[in-house]
Amino acid sequence: MLHLTSTRRRRARTTRPRRTPLVWRSPERHLWVATGDGEYAGMTVYDRRAGYTAIGPTAELRGRFPSLHEAKAALERDC
Repeated sequence: MLHLTSTRRRRARTTRPRRTPLVWRSPERHLWVATGDGEYAGMTVYDRRAGYTAIGPTAELRGRFPSLHEAKAALERDC
């Protein structure tokens, strides 16, 4: 039996589709943070050498991309 101690963990393990689209904000240059349903959904960071890096909500690397659009799309399709 799996014991979950928080609602956040329970939500992270469910496969229900996201009800609202991700909301993107840029709190500083070269950083975009996504939220969905009021919870952190990941971020995209720009580095001149590496391009745009997409990082998921549990700090997993989702990939490196040549454009911001592709990096955001990587997070949006998996949420």
